[in-house]
Amino acid sequence: MNRFETCLSFVLSAEGGLSDDPADRGGRTNLGITEGTLARARRDGITPTEQVDSLTRDVAAAIYRAYYWNTCRCGDLPKPLDLAVFDAAVHMGTSAASRQIQRALNLLGAEPPLAEDGIIGPLSVRAARNLPESWRVRAARIAVAVRSAALLEIASRSVSQRKFLAGWLNRLDRVLERSRREAD
Repeated sequence: MNRFETCLSFVLSAEGGLSDDPADRGGRTNLGITEGTLARARRDGITPTEQVDSLTRDVAAAIYRAYYWNTCRCGDLPKPLDLAVFDAAVHMGTSAASRQIQRALNLLGAEPPLAEDGIIGPLSVRAARNLPESWRVRAARIAVAVRSAALLEIASRSVSQRKFLAGWLNRLDRVLERSRREAD
């Protein structure tokens, strides 16, 4: 199994199947793909699938690869940073995920310091690759901590989102556990 497929399996297990919770800001989703993202994928020629209810794993994989994995350059990042960034991108958006890892890399002394601009470019990739292998789990842990703070902020601002907080934090625990296992 290639690295994208490994990370995709993790994300799909976190995202689950068809969901239409009225409190979920993403609206109706299937395999973590929202109706809006599916409409974009149709416009971009990724899929002819019209209804999120009939989404297949293969179509979801194509969308995830195009809009999240490739956009955040996860294929250029060492493990477990690729998983931490990919999962965050799917969960919170590519810009938030990119800023989270950029903040983590800066806190670990990236030289030159990275602009926390929400775009993973060559400097971000180089900083991630230049981390000693033993520090890559630390970088993932810091990125998850930044993500956790953002999720806590969402829950503190919006009562309707608090019902999701335990699930969000459990997901972050699974990212950390997987990151530790992959480093061993």
